[in-house]
Amino acid sequence: MCIRDRFSMEQENARKLFHVVVQQGEKGCGRPICPFSHCAHNPNRKDLTKAQIVAMALTDLKVGKIVPCPDPTLALSGGEVRGFVNSTTMIDEASLSDFLDRLRKIFSSVPDLAVSFYPSPLETLPKDIQELKIDHENLSLLYTFLHKNEGKLLESLHSTALESLEHWQAVDSISKGLLVRATLVLLCDLNLYETTTMTEKVVKTSLERLVPLLEKDKEYKEILKSFAKGMSTRFFESWITSMQQAIAFQVVVHPQYFDQDDEDELPFAKAEIPFITPNVRLIIRFLAALVEVLPEFPSLTEELFYSNAINEGIRDQDIKVQFVIWIKHRRGERISEFLLLDYPWILECHKKAKLLEIESRGEMREEMNRALTTDFFQLLANPMAAGLYFVIDVRRDKLVEDAMNQLHQNTKSFKRQLKVVFRGEQGIDEGGVRKEFFQLITRELFDSKWGMFIPKNNEQYLWFNPHSFECTVNFELIGMVLGLAIYNSILLELNLPIVVYKKLLGQQTSLADLREIDPVLHNSLEKLLEFEGDIENSLCLTFSVEEEVYGAIQSFELIPGGRETAVTQENKVSYVKSYVDWYLNKSIEKQFTPFLKGFYKVVTGNIIKIFTPRELNVLICGSQKLDFNELERAMEYEDGFDKDSQVIKDLWAILHSFNEEQKKKFLFFCTGTDRAPIQGLGSLRFIVSRWGPDSDKLPTAHTCFNHLLLPEYSSREKLREKLLTAMNYSEGFGLF
Repeated sequence: MCIRDRFSMEQENARKLFHVVVQQGEKGCGRPICPFSHCAHNPNRKDLTKAQIVAMALTDLKVGKIVPCPDPTLALSGGEVRGFVNSTTMIDEASLSDFLDRLRKIFSSVPDLAVSFYPSPLETLPKDIQELKIDHENLSLLYTFLHKNEGKLLESLHSTALESLEHWQAVDSISKGLLVRATLVLLCDLNLYETTTMTEKVVKTSLERLVPLLEKDKEYKEILKSFAKGMSTRFFESWITSMQQAIAFQVVVHPQYFDQDDEDELPFAKAEIPFITPNVRLIIRFLAALVEVLPEFPSLTEELFYSNAINEGIRDQDIKVQFVIWIKHRRGERISEFLLLDYPWILECHKKAKLLEIESRGEMREEMNRALTTDFFQLLANPMAAGLYFVIDVRRDKLVEDAMNQLHQNTKSFKRQLKVVFRGEQGIDEGGVRKEFFQLITRELFDSKWGMFIPKNNEQYLWFNPHSFECTVNFELIGMVLGLAIYNSILLELNLPIVVYKKLLGQQTSLADLREIDPVLHNSLEKLLEFEGDIENSLCLTFSVEEEVYGAIQSFELIPGGRETAVTQENKVSYVKSYVDWYLNKSIEKQFTPFLKGFYKVVTGNIIKIFTPRELNVLICGSQKLDFNELERAMEYEDGFDKDSQVIKDLWAILHSFNEEQKKKFLFFCTGTDRAPIQGLGSLRFIVSRWGPDSDKLPTAHTCFNHLLLPEYSSREKLREKLLTAMNYSEGFGLF
């Protein structure tokens, strides 16, 4: 189509829109009530003469914001769609043709498309278009039907709709809502298109129009989030999955996805990763608004937004480059308009852990260089004494006292590589002694005898004791231990609720966070919010809380004058917010503040902030999912053993027969921790070596190297007996 013809067509479309708007201004659109400002059926519109209506339409036409009301005779409800699809075997050709013509008209108009596919027929339009929920189930049913029977028509419908979207001018809340809803109708399922080209076209045209608006205009973003919150959990999950599949489909067909340079080179010396194409960037930028809605779906986790294709495609070298550029961006040196680390939720947890490792190793290297330049001659004589390492020298019977003193006296040494010495023992810290130190000190600090933490939710979790008599430095010590564990890649055995990690990351707490710690209180507060009766006289609540503290009942005010302030229907939301804030924040402020201070004395970098609370939990504590099949596939054998050796077959038969507690003990015996790393057990470099012929010796392990030494026992029964004995006697470092 030449430019002149296209211009003539646009003029003709504008003329038609003008006459439609004038007619609706005079006679209305056919709905009893309409929210459009120009419509005669808008109850809030003043009476206008025809001349005034024409003048208003001309003004709107000149500035390009003429928006007609949707045609009430065209809009399709979800119920009508289902009825049609279910009756297609009995429907005559004329009725089928009429239905398809109706679809063509709907998809050629943004307003008509935007108000279709509502669960039931609409007599009136709501003032807020986001109140119009999309009947995703029946819309998907229609798309599937068209895909199977009228594939070319489906693509034609979407092409027509995309052209309408491209020229749509949104000027107020209603027209903005129409634009967002129409776009969501088109993006219902990206996996139905026959060709990659069509998928790219739908994404490019619809999101190129919407994404910049989402990033510049908060109202668009709130409208999109409102629509997303109205989705069922099942559809939201499948919809985001279809977006991820669209990313994957476009990423893996890129010629540089599989054909990458050698591992020892940096293939992408700038921010742009070649296979993250402009279309893929658009989807990622669109998902950035939707990731904020995830808390509305408690059964879903952040893993829904991980892109498997991108995570498998980017390598450690790419991560390093992205990190360097990200740091420059934070310093104000803008190199690229799109940087993957600006959308960290797309990255899997182990990729973020790699970033944290890069950051911490860089800090360690800087501190080591400082030590080399300031204490060079002392370093030659005694590396440990020269300050090249941060050495903690502790007695087992004075573990907390010694650790506390040394941590508080050596805060400037946290960036050095940690070494631990148990006084009087001969273990050399190549990693195993360090692991045991962290296991023992966390077990000691969280012991109930200190009264620093109290069990919650049937002892599943530990929570800060708001009435602890322990001094604040002990809570600061715990924070430093957590920070040092992260900094030195040590996994801890902790049972803290997710809200603790949320608070560590500086995120706001909410009623939902209370569910994990105190489900009974959480449910009670939720029921209070749902209660429609007379709260003041039937429940007799005030803005105060009573708690038993060491055998005595004490009252705490949620707000100033709370004991005298009754809870009513009007202030119940404020009461619940105040209660949650008191429980999760104010009541434990004395304990949590030093804990937070200790944590950030060690963790001073920026990368920690890109983790979600759940990811931070996995980073610190590891995964409790112990997949021994993964471990078996990754296992290496040395000194005469291989996977077909009889003792190795016996070993795996025994390990697979273990219960969860025994599996944890085996891991602790061999690795110094009973948790799996972020990437799973398959990522461990685990070695089993032959330790001589059959004998009465117990198996032993070098925990710093994940190395099991195993005599070639004569029977499975003997192997099981010796292994269990060794596992149950695994603490302490002495001579074998």
